[in-house]
Amino acid sequence: MTRRLLAALTILGVLAATPAPVAAEGAWVRLPGTRAELNTASAPVKVTGYVVLGHRHEAIYRRQGGTFVKVSGRPEDLSPDGRWRVDWEYPGHPYKYLGLSDVRTLVRKVTLVDRRSGRRVPVRLPAGTGAPSWSPDSESLLFTAYRPEPEQDGAFVYPTQIGFVVLPLAGFKPRLVKAGTARPGAQADLIGSFSWAPDSAGVLTHRTAGKDLLELYDLRGTRKRVYQDVGRLAEEHGLRAFSPSGELFVTVDERPLGGPTYIRVVRAGTGAVVFRLTAGLFTEFYGWYDENRLILSYRDKKMITRFKAVDLSGRPGVTLIKEQIVAGPASYEPHIVSLLLARPGGRDQQ
Repeated sequence: MTRRLLAALTILGVLAATPAPVAAEGAWVRLPGTRAELNTASAPVKVTGYVVLGHRHEAIYRRQGGTFVKVSGRPEDLSPDGRWRVDWEYPGHPYKYLGLSDVRTLVRKVTLVDRRSGRRVPVRLPAGTGAPSWSPDSESLLFTAYRPEPEQDGAFVYPTQIGFVVLPLAGFKPRLVKAGTARPGAQADLIGSFSWAPDSAGVLTHRTAGKDLLELYDLRGTRKRVYQDVGRLAEEHGLRAFSPSGELFVTVDERPLGGPTYIRVVRAGTGAVVFRLTAGLFTEFYGWYDENRLILSYRDKKMITRFKAVDLSGRPGVTLIKEQIVAGPASYEPHIVSLLLARPGGRDQQ
């Protein structure tokens, strides 16, 4: 195991017994494209953008100056350092923001765009893949790789997951890495895709082959660690599943047949679960407020959602965003489904 990977998975300290003081509420400003307001008080994390979803409506807003403006593409298309953008689309799907990978249609080529010079670098991938994601150091792209399968009696057959593809900016030469046991796409879709470890030196994936496993691989495809019975990484939030230090991460544990859903906070160095909260006590997980507090949403009977900093005893603190949810003819009217976050002097958490 590399030193960088070991460093990311070794915990030398312990959680603080008492959380740091919570920021007070400041002035509230309206967020364009929503019925939400943002708390402008000083905080250890800054909202740099958000994704809005409604019936036949998807949009991304990013902070520009003192306001937020609507932008194109997915939030994940921009590298954390802001220099590079990856352009791609699923065949037959011209609209780029599709959330997580849908293995019914696979990405086979991408174009990297240097936002400083305008240089465009087209790259053909060595396998069909899911949607790309940037490494935390902005030096590589990661794709989950699949092998297409022939139709059976005219019916679609999910492709088989075979590993992942790494595309480094140094040389722009993609590399297919076979990792783990090949899985039919119907089993691997969404919850089985690969995502970056916080040090950019490894990747994680969730497997349920008889056991509930979260596996860590290095970039050569060697399995380095297995976490058992901790749930799946909250990978729809990308790197936001990890605390600022990378020493803790959030998983989701979904029970079958409509049972309760938990989020868990896990120590990366030991696999120990240090906190668990049951759905019903919160709505969604949106990232980390600081090392010892999560950002969770709560919705009241008046359909007002509040995004709050919550410590690891489950105690809610300051409200970052409050939003009125309105029911439309087919679904809720456009509302926030994801936050883009940054820390002072740091990079965006995609």
